[in-house]
Amino acid sequence: MRKIVYTCMFLMTLLEMCGQVNNDRSWTLFFSEEFNGFNRGWGRDYVEVNTDNANLKPRWHCFYEDYWPSCITLNSDQHHVFQRSQCLFNDGINYSDGILRIVAKRIDPNSNVSVDYCDYEFPEPSSHWPDTSHHWLYYYSGCVETIQKFLYGYFEIRCKNPVHQGAFPAFWLWGNGLRKYEEIDIYEYMWDLTNPEYDTSSPYLGYPYVFTTGVWYNGQSPAGDPQSFARKKIFIPESETDISQWHTFGCEWSPGLVVWYYDGKPVNEFRDEAHVPCSPMRIIANYSIDRYSLSVPDHYYSEPEWNGTDTLLIDYIKVYKLDGSDCDEDAVITNSLQLANHDHKVKHSISICSGSGTEIITMANSNITMRAVESIAIEGPFSTQQGTELTMVVHGCPDD
Repeated sequence: MRKIVYTCMFLMTLLEMCGQVNNDRSWTLFFSEEFNGFNRGWGRDYVEVNTDNANLKPRWHCFYEDYWPSCITLNSDQHHVFQRSQCLFNDGINYSDGILRIVAKRIDPNSNVSVDYCDYEFPEPSSHWPDTSHHWLYYYSGCVETIQKFLYGYFEIRCKNPVHQGAFPAFWLWGNGLRKYEEIDIYEYMWDLTNPEYDTSSPYLGYPYVFTTGVWYNGQSPAGDPQSFARKKIFIPESETDISQWHTFGCEWSPGLVVWYYDGKPVNEFRDEAHVPCSPMRIIANYSIDRYSLSVPDHYYSEPEWNGTDTLLIDYIKVYKLDGSDCDEDAVITNSLQLANHDHKVKHSISICSGSGTEIITMANSNITMRAVESIAIEGPFSTQQGTELTMVVHGCPDD
């Protein structure tokens, strides 16, 4: 069993899982999209050109995966048609500020719903094939998904969210195969999160100071309906700006561990080796319009109540990775210098113990992070100086 062991003879300040992840030297930037300086384009449009220039290779699909082959809409509780044209990248013509805009707008009620078929051909009709004759497809909106899949890391978005009736923006990780369904919701905002009809402790419908996090998982073969884990509403103090202003939403995903962050501070944690996703997943950012956009939310054919145009603004999406090359190595720290020079790789175990009994002291105003697969033990005289942030985390090896 993995464990953390602390035996301390002197004062120690331990801030487990606290502090901004970007200050944690264990993480290395692996993927960065800031939507400026070039146009990465959409999958098929650019696959056969610019292949020698990594900055110009395509990174994004209009929402695509075998489980949702239509790229149109997720289910009948959502009333949009995902369109590639609603995802406005900086291409040197439309915008020059390095912001991705995902725009939702009401469809002209006097026109037929058209479909932008994204960057690939449709498969044969299936249970997810969109019937655009449905009257409940009232809006155009957008969704982007990485072509690349990721296994573990720290994922972060900086964005401004739409806050209005029916708004349902989200940033999430998703993977689906023949044998399992896996999803990590880094954040979701829904207009009805604080609906007093369902939650008497909530402030009011449409509250802009709340979002949710959580995991969906089903490991059966074939995958059935996934179960929900670690679902939590995160309430933001009203002394701060609401989610319609710039904020960061992040998530550490390691073997057996998920930790969610808001503006660099941890807000939720899930430790469960059986139900934390463990297969590669894609990054998705989308702006859905849910049933609360309708005048009668529980009736598919009621008229739209929200008739405006609004935008999810994305400044960047980044991924950081851990170095798991030393997961089989045991580290023994016997003095303050070794502690200061800890290499921040994930170890098998870490032991902090002075054989001579000399006190081991951290440097002042420093950030020290230790990660191990089996255990972290402080056994002997140890103290931290003022301003030091010491983080110790035990989780599986990210290279497993």
